This record gives sequence, structure tokens and C-alpha cells, in this order.
Amino acid sequence: METKKVEGGKKANFLKNKTVIAALVVIGVLIGWEIGIRAYFYYIRPYFSGMAYRNYVDAYIQLQLNDKIGGDTPEETVDLFIEALKKGDYDLASKYFVIDDQEKWKKTFTEMKDAGRGQGLIDELENAKKIWRTEKESEYKFVIKYNTGTGEEEITNFIVLKKNLNDKWKIGGF
Repeated sequence: METKKVEGGKKANFLKNKTVIAALVVIGVLIGWEIGIRAYFYYIRPYFSGMAYRNYVDAYIQLQLNDKIGGDTPEETVDLFIEALKKGDYDLASKYFVIDDQEKWKKTFTEMKDAGRGQGLIDELENAKKIWRTEKESEYKFVIKYNTGTGEEEITNFIVLKKNLNDKWKIGGF
């Protein structure tokens, strides 16, 4: 009978060992999971996020370097812009703007044309008194002054021009 007790005791110990082993496996998986999650959020994700950001910046810089449309001077850019508007080439006219604003201005010029206001902008730009002043070495403000027709008021608008990475002047906005 002692033999049976020993065998039964061994079985009982083996079952206990299975439970302990299973518990250790579960604990090991949980610890591994926690370490993996922490590694992902603290090391892996920031690395790939940083890489995605670097890829975005590199692509944006490449867009600017490939953007050859614009004048060598602010005045030339405005003149080229006006010529594109006169020809009704709103795609070209929008490309005289900084890259971020080109689609917005293309849509705006098309809407102006459809509303019959395209010629008004051209007339304003051609007939306005132009005064140039430097804000920064790479930024100019083109000041447009014109009378409202009453002879009493004078309205001033600005066209801000900036150099892109390709040393071409681009319109930053009105």
C-alpha cells in the first residue's frame, strides 16, 4: 500500500506541477505582453512615427525643389500671375501661390470666373498703385492702394510674397 501512496503522491505532485507550470506560463505571457506593449509605445511607435514625419518633410521639400513656377523677383511673380489670370489659365495662376494654397486658389479663381468677377481682380491688380517694402529678406509685401470711387476713402490690401526653397518667389496670400 505504501507503493500506491507513493504513486498517488507522485500523481498529485505532477498535477500540482502542471498547475504551477500553467500559472507560470500565463504569468510569463502577461509579463511578455506588458513588455511588448511598453516597447511598442516607447520605442517602436515613436521610431516609425518619426520616420513617417521625416518622409513627409522630405516629400514636402522635394515638392518645393521641383516647383519651378515663380519669378526671380516679387514683381515678376505678380506680373506672371496677372498674365495667367488674363489668359484664364487658373491652374497656372494658382501655381504662383505657395504649395499649400494652390488648390484653394485654383478653386477660388474658378468660382470668381463663374461669378463674373475675374476681370475685377485683374483690373485691381493692374491699375493699383504698387508700393514695395521688405519685411524680411525672403518676404515682400506688395501694397495695393486704390480709391473706392467716392474720392474720400483709400483701401489698402497686401500681397505677401515669399521665396521658396528653389529661390522662386511665391504668393503667400492676399
